Amino acid sequence: MSSHDNAMPPSMSIAVGQGRTVRPEKHVKAMQVIKQQRLELEAKRKVADEAEAVAYKEERRAIELNNLLSDAQSAFYSFQNELASRPLGLAGQPPKEVQRLEQLARNFEFAQAEAAHQQQIAAREKGFHVHAEREAQRLERLAAKNAEAALFVDQREHTRNATRKDWAETKRGTEVTAASKVTERATRRLDQQEQATMAARELARNQESIARVSNAVATERITSTNRTTHRVQREMVQERYKRHEDRVESVLQLKQNADQAFMKLKGSNERNNRARAAKEADHAANFNALVAQGENPYKTFRQREVDAAARNQEKRMVADVKRKEQAVAERILENDEYAQVQEEIERQHRAYEKKFQDSLGRHASEERNRQILITKTTDKVDLIDTTGRGVRPFEPSQVTTIRDHSFGLGHNPRKSGKLLDDVIDMVRDKPEHAAMDKDDFGEYNRLVPAPPPKLADLDGTAGEGGDESGAVGMGSIMQPVPAKPSGVSSAVLEAQLTSAQSDADPASAPGSASSSRASSAQGKTRSLVPTRPQSKFEMNARARVQAAQRTRMMEGQTQVAAGKTFHGSAFVAKPEKVTFKDFDVGKEYHHRFILTNVSLTFNTFKILNLPDSVRDFFEISYEKPGRMSAGMTCAIDVCFRPAVNEDIITEIPVLCETGPIMVPLLCTTKKVVPSLDTNDVYFGDHVVIGEEKIIHLHIKNGGALHTHYELFDKRTGMVVGSDAQIVPPGFGFGVGDGAATAEDGGVEGGAEAGAGGEAVDVAAAEGEAVDAAAAAADAAAGPGADLPGSPGSPDSVGGPGGGFSADGDSVGGGSRGPPRSAELIANMEAKAKADADEAELIEMAQEVGAAALHYAEGRGPLQYKSSGEVAPFSETLHEIKFAPLQTGRYFQNLAIRMTGTDTVLDVAIRGVAIDVPIYVKEEVMDLKTCVIGKLYRKKLVLCNRGKLAFKVQAKAPPELEGYVEFNPDMGFVQSGEEFEVGVKFRPTPDALAQCAPYAIPETGVIAVPVRVYVPQQVIPVYFTLRAQLTSGEVELDKADGLEFGSCLVTESVAQKLTLTNLSALPQKFGFVELAPELEVQPSDGFGVLLPHQSKVVDVMFKPRSSIAYHLNLTMKTTMGGVYRIPIVGQGLEPPLIMSESVMDLVPAAVGDRVTASILLTNPSKSTTQSFEWAVPYPKLSQLSVAPRVATLKPGASTRVEFEFLPQADPNMAGGDEESVGGAAEASAAEAEAAAKAAAEAKAAEEEAKKGKGKGKGKGKAKKPSKADEEAAAAAAAAKAEAAQAE
Repeated sequence: MSSHDNAMPPSMSIAVGQGRTVRPEKHVKAMQVIKQQRLELEAKRKVADEAEAVAYKEERRAIELNNLLSDAQSAFYSFQNELASRPLGLAGQPPKEVQRLEQLARNFEFAQAEAAHQQQIAAREKGFHVHAEREAQRLERLAAKNAEAALFVDQREHTRNATRKDWAETKRGTEVTAASKVTERATRRLDQQEQATMAARELARNQESIARVSNAVATERITSTNRTTHRVQREMVQERYKRHEDRVESVLQLKQNADQAFMKLKGSNERNNRARAAKEADHAANFNALVAQGENPYKTFRQREVDAAARNQEKRMVADVKRKEQAVAERILENDEYAQVQEEIERQHRAYEKKFQDSLGRHASEERNRQILITKTTDKVDLIDTTGRGVRPFEPSQVTTIRDHSFGLGHNPRKSGKLLDDVIDMVRDKPEHAAMDKDDFGEYNRLVPAPPPKLADLDGTAGEGGDESGAVGMGSIMQPVPAKPSGVSSAVLEAQLTSAQSDADPASAPGSASSSRASSAQGKTRSLVPTRPQSKFEMNARARVQAAQRTRMMEGQTQVAAGKTFHGSAFVAKPEKVTFKDFDVGKEYHHRFILTNVSLTFNTFKILNLPDSVRDFFEISYEKPGRMSAGMTCAIDVCFRPAVNEDIITEIPVLCETGPIMVPLLCTTKKVVPSLDTNDVYFGDHVVIGEEKIIHLHIKNGGALHTHYELFDKRTGMVVGSDAQIVPPGFGFGVGDGAATAEDGGVEGGAEAGAGGEAVDVAAAEGEAVDAAAAAADAAAGPGADLPGSPGSPDSVGGPGGGFSADGDSVGGGSRGPPRSAELIANMEAKAKADADEAELIEMAQEVGAAALHYAEGRGPLQYKSSGEVAPFSETLHEIKFAPLQTGRYFQNLAIRMTGTDTVLDVAIRGVAIDVPIYVKEEVMDLKTCVIGKLYRKKLVLCNRGKLAFKVQAKAPPELEGYVEFNPDMGFVQSGEEFEVGVKFRPTPDALAQCAPYAIPETGVIAVPVRVYVPQQVIPVYFTLRAQLTSGEVELDKADGLEFGSCLVTESVAQKLTLTNLSALPQKFGFVELAPELEVQPSDGFGVLLPHQSKVVDVMFKPRSSIAYHLNLTMKTTMGGVYRIPIVGQGLEPPLIMSESVMDLVPAAVGDRVTASILLTNPSKSTTQSFEWAVPYPKLSQLSVAPRVATLKPGASTRVEFEFLPQADPNMAGGDEESVGGAAEASAAEAEAAAKAAAEAKAAEEEAKKGKGKGKGKGKAKKPSKADEEAAAAAAAAKAEAAQAE
C-alpha cells in the first residue's frame, strides 16, 4: 500500500474535546485517534451504566429502609397510644410493657438513623452516576462531530481489509496445497505406526491374559496356603492357651491341696503337742506314786506305750482285713453286673437279626409297595387290574392328583372334572400363587364373553343421544364417541363453539342449544351490522394508539445521525442549577443560564410554564433561536421577585424534539444552616471497662445567624446531659447484658439510665424486690410452709384447717396417713439455712471485687453537657466522654435543636465496652470439702483477652496467710493465652478461726476474696476461694479388740462391728490384708460411708486348724486412715468330717430315682461318735437318708447315701395349712434330734475324758458349751414355730 493511500484529505479534521481539533496527515494516526475515542467512549459508557445500576440499587435500599422506618414508627406510636389510653397511663404499666415500648422506640431510632445514612449514600451514588453520564455524553458528542472522519476511516479500513483478505486467500490456497501433500505423507506414516501399535497391543493383551491366569492360580494357591497356616496357628495358640490354663489350674489345685495338708499337719502337730504335754504331765504326776510302790516308772511308762502301740497295730490290721474283704465283694458285684449287661446286648442282637431276616421275603416288599400305591391314588387302588381283562385299563395320571401334558388345555377325556379341579387347586395352593385371586383369569380375561346389555340400558342411551322423538337404531348405538383434540380442555372447546355460534347468528340466544345445532348444521354465515357499537377490543386498541401518540409527543423522537443514535438530554444548562441564595422579600434578582445543544444534529426547544404556585414570582425571557444546530447555545434570563419569605425549590420545564428536560431552580432565604461532621458518634469496639474515651462532636452553623443549641430526647422532648436540671423519666440509654462480652455483641436493651447516661438495671431491681417479697412471705409462713402438704403449700387442698394433700392423704386435723417426721423437717430446715448462709457468704466475698464496678453518685457510662453556642459561619466542639463500668453494647439516640431553625439534627452515640483484659477463668474457686491436714491443689487460670502482655502477681490475703501458696506468684500473661498458677491449700484446725469474717463455724464453710494484682489494669481482678473444712476420722465401737472364743474348724462365728463416719465427706473403707481365718461381710469388707453415717459389718472367724489364733484386723479408708483391731480365737477339731458339704443332684422326673453319697469320718482317735440325720420336711423335700442313725468308732468312716424320689402329690396344691403345720412339726423334730445328737456327742466326749483321767478323782461340773446353747435355742425356736402354726 502506497504512502498516498495513507494520507488524509486536507479538509478532514477530528475534534478531541475542549474545543480543540486535530488534522492528522496520515490515515494510521487518524485511525488511532478514532479508535482511542471509541474505546474511551465505551469505557465511560460502561462506567455510567455501572454507576446507574449502583445508584438504582442504593435508591431501592433507601426506599426499603424508609418503609421499615415507617413500620417502626407506626408500631411505636400505636403501642404508645395504646398504653396512654389505658386507665393507669404510661407510668402505671407493667415492666414488660414498658420494656416493650422502649424496645420499639430503640428500633424506631435505629431505623431512622439507618435510613438517613442510606439516603446520604444514595445521593452520593446518584452524583457519581450524573457525573459519569455527563462524561459519556461528552464523548458521544465528540463521536457525533467526528462522524465524517470516522466514516472515512472506516471506509479506508474496509478497503485495506479487502486487499489484505485477497492476499490472504491467495496465500491460503498455496499453503493448503502444500499442507495436503504433507498430510498425505503423515497419514501413511501414521497408518504404519498404527499397525505396529496394534500388533504390540495384541501381544501385550496375550501376555496380560496369561499373566492374569497365572496370577489367579498363584493367588489361590497362596490363599489356600495362608488359610491352612492361619488355621494351624490358631489351633496351636488355642492348644497353648488350653495347656497353660490346665497347668495354672493344676498349680492352683496343688497349692490348695498343699495349704490344706499344711493346715491339717499344723493342727495335727498342735494336737500331738497337747497330747504330749498331757502325757508328760500324767507321767510327772504318777512318777512319785510308782516309785513309792517300788515299781520302775520308766519301765511302766514304756510298757504302756508298747501295749498301746500293739493295740493300735491290731486295730489297723483288722481294719485292713475288712477293707480288703469289702473290695473283693465289690469286685465280684461289678463282674456280675458286667456279665448281665453283656447277656442283654447279645439278646438284642439276636432279636434284630431275626427281624431283619423276616423282612427280606417277597411278600413283605409287595405289601409295602401296595400300601404306598393306595395312599397315593385318589380312588385308593393299587393300579393293578385284578380281573385280568386288560393289560393297562387306566393310566397312573387318571387316578393321581398330578399335573400332566393336558394341564392348561381345559379338557382331558381320560380325567374326571373333579380330578381336573383338584389339579388346579393343587397348583393354586403353591406358595408362589398365594396372592392370586380365584376369579381373576389374568391375560385370558379377554376370552371370557361379556354378558349381553340390558334393554333398559339401551333405552337410556337412546334417550340421551337420540332425536326429539327418542327413537334410536343400531347405527346410533355403534357410532363412536367423537374425540376432542388432545391438549384442549372441554371448557375451551365449549367457549370456542359458543363464540363461533354468536358470530354466525347474533340474534340467537347464547344459551339456546337448538339454535346452536341449527346454525352448525346449516353452516351459514352472516355479515356484521355496519351501525353496531365498537367492541371492547376496538376501544382498547384506540386507547393504546392515543397513549402511544401522547408518549411520542412528550418523550420526543429518537435522533439518529451518521448511523448513531443519540441518548440523553439534548440541551445542557450552564450553570446546571439556577440558584437565588439568601434573598430578601421585595427585592429583584436576575440570573442568566446558557442552554447548549449537545445532540448529534439540529434540535429545537421550548420553555414551558412554571408551576402555578410560583409562576407569579418569576419572569423568564430569551430570544427564540429557532432551529439550533449541534453545539449552538442560547442565553436565558430569569428574573426573581420574591413576595414571601419561604424557600422555593422547583424546576424549569424545557420541551425538546428528543424529549423534555428539567433545569433545577432553587431559591433560599437567610437562615441558620446547622450540620454535624457525623451523625454517628462511635467510640469503637475496644473500650475497656474502667477506662475513659473522649470524642468531640463538631457542630457547625453554615448560616449567618448566631444560634444556641441543646441536646434533648426526641421521645420526651426534655433536655438531657450532665448539667440538665430535669431528668426525663424513662430516659433511654440501652446497655447490653452485663454478662455478655464484646465478642457476644451484648444484648441491646434491658436497662434504664438517669442523667448523664447512668445505667440503672430496672429489671434487676424489680427481680430483687420480688425475691425480697417472696422471702418475707416465706418467713411469715414459718419453716414448714414450703413443705409438701403444709396448709400454705400448693400441694395441700381443702384450706388451712385441714383437708387432703395432693397424693390423697389427709393433712391437718383428722390425718389418716403417717405423721411427718420431725427429724426430716429439722434436717430440711437445717440444710436450707446452711445453703442460704453459704450463698450470703459467697455474695459478701464477691462484693469486695464488685465494688469497683459501681458508678459514683451522679456519674454514668456517658458524660456530656446539655447545651452550647455556635457563632455564624463557624463550628464548636462538644465533648462526649464514654466511661463504662459494665460490658456490653451501649447506644443512645439524641437530637440537637437550635434557635432560629426548625431543623433537628439526630445524633446516635454508640460504643462497645469490653471486659478487662485479665480475668480469672473461674470467679469462684470451689475446693469443695477439704479434710483438715490434707494438701489440696488446684490451678488458677488467668486469661488475657487483650492484645498486649500483662504482668500479674498473686498474693495470699491475711485470712489465708500460712494456708495458701501460689506457684509461681508472678508472671506475664501473653495476648490470647492462658496463664496457670498453682494453688496449694493445706488447712489446719486454726484455719476456721483465722477466716472468721468470711467463715461459717457451724458448717465449716469459708469463702475468702483473693486479689490478683495487675499494675496496668484499672479494674482489680478478684476471685473467691471457697472450701468446707471437715475431719476425716472413722470411729469404731470395738477398737480394743474382738474375742471369738472356741470354734470348730468347719464352722465360723461372727461378731458385729459398728463404723461411724465423723467426716462431712463420704469415704470408702476396706478391710485389707485379711488372714485366711477372717472374713468381713457384707461386700467382702468393702463399702462406702456417707457423711456422718454409721454402718454395721459382720466380722467372721473361721479357723482352719485346731490352734490358738492371735490376729490383727486391718481397715483402711480413702482418706489415709489405718485402723487395727486385735482378734483372739481358738480352733477345735470337728467331731465328724464330711467328704462334701454341698451336693448337686441331677434333675429328675416324677417317678425317677436319684442317689448320691458322701463319706462321713470320725477324726478322733479315742472318742466314739454317734450321729443322726434329720431330713427337713420329708414330705415336701422327698429326700431319704441311709443310714439315718449310726455310731462311728475312733478313726472309722461310713458311707451315707441320699435318695431323691419325686412323686406327684395331688394334695400338695390345696394343703397349704397342713403343709405349713407339717413343716413346723418337722422343724421341731429336726431341732430336737439335733439337740439329742449334741447331748449324746457331749456325753461320749465326757466319757472319753473320764477314761483318760482315771485315778484323778471326781471332776467338777462343766459349764455347757456354746454348741449346746445354740442347739437348745434352735429346739426352743422350732417348738415355738410349731405351736404358732397349730
